[in-house]
Amino acid sequence: MYRVLLERGAEKDLARLSSEIHARVIAAIQMHAGRTTGKRK
Repeated sequence: MYRVLLERGAEKDLARLSSEIHARVIAAIQMHAGRTTGKRK
């Protein structure tokens, strides 16, 4: 699992979105954070 950190500017932009859009964006970010590449080093 990966950790996704948002810069302060991105957090402010997210705060300006409607609650519906905000929830969709957060869900998409969480989905991508949970992906693994399937490769080992």
